[in-house]
Amino acid sequence: MASLKNSRIEMVLEQLEQQEQLESLHYLVQRLPELVAVIQSLENQMAFVASVAQDRESLQRMVNEAERKLEQLSITKEHIESLITIVQMLPTITRLLQKIEDVVMFIENVVTDSDSIAYTWKGINDLLPIEKGITILKETNERFQQGKQDSHFSLLRMYRLLKNPLVQQGIKYIETLLEVANKKMKGE
Repeated sequence: MASLKNSRIEMVLEQLEQQEQLESLHYLVQRLPELVAVIQSLENQMAFVASVAQDRESLQRMVNEAERKLEQLSITKEHIESLITIVQMLPTITRLLQKIEDVVMFIENVVTDSDSIAYTWKGINDLLPIEKGITILKETNERFQQGKQDSHFSLLRMYRLLKNPLVQQGIKYIETLLEVANKKMKGE
């Protein structure tokens, strides 16, 4: 029996003398403190789980507390369905938010770029001739100031003014406005 033990020991020693085995043992010895810490942590966690599982009273208190908090939230079936709908819509909402973010970034870039502002202003003026309107108003003010001295207003002048198509359209607009306002005031 002693020779069987010696032969087994010799076989183990021969295997341990191999380079691969020596490297493995060296690595294991270096990592031994870390392995011990992991094993201790696992033992502590298992002990905690075992004690909680055995302590039904603690479990019951935790469940009761969770149920109480859920009841305070007053979550109904409608809330849960809405939450599910929101979760299902998240991809669409995300795409929309990304597009909105792109638009906001574009607007920020345009607002901070003087060339873009000038180009935009020119485009607006092409669509709505703001500068032309300002020019018309300036000239009108100048003429009015010059003609202030001639303050008499004749009936013939009033008749010519009433024949002007712009004045006729303005009077028609005011007449329609007064009809609508009168109708609304009567509550029709």
